Amino acid sequence: MGQVKNLLGDNIIQATTEAIKNIEMDSLEKEREEKNFELEKRVRQMLVFKDKILEDVAEGWINPLDVFVAVNKIKKQLDSLTSSITDGAFEEAQKFGTSFDYKGFKISSSQGRRSFDYSGCEGIVDLENQVKGGKEFLKKCKIAADAGGYSEVQVLKDGTTREVFPDENGELIALPTIKYGKSFLTIK
Repeated sequence: MGQVKNLLGDNIIQATTEAIKNIEMDSLEKEREEKNFELEKRVRQMLVFKDKILEDVAEGWINPLDVFVAVNKIKKQLDSLTSSITDGAFEEAQKFGTSFDYKGFKISSSQGRRSFDYSGCEGIVDLENQVKGGKEFLKKCKIAADAGGYSEVQVLKDGTTREVFPDENGELIALPTIKYGKSFLTIK
């Protein structure tokens, strides 16, 4: 190597090394651009796919339940993908600060929230257990009243009404109201 080095000179070897490094970097950058282009193409295809599926369901060609199951499978895979890349995405986002625009999206990063654990605080645990027991009691009273048990309706000063139920001492206590959430399907 010493003779080759002497024949070619340090400058030529250094220039050749730099040229090879630049070619490799250009090649890597070109591959990165191709991968990003492929990603963007897949996103566009997904949007077209979504629109086509909606159209086919609306026209009655595809059963909405079949689509629901298929989309759930896709969602699970996308959730898995998201979970796999979250740490890397968080690291990358740190390079831009805590809030920034990126490809048309407003990205914000924040550290995990702080919370307090009161499980070792006897007074708080006792109060929480009392509240839990009270809620359970009122829930059973409401169920009993709805099943035909005794209850009354009181009219309050503001004109609103509330259902009341006699407790073990005969005092009337306000019963909870029942609220219903949105219906949904579950797939396991």
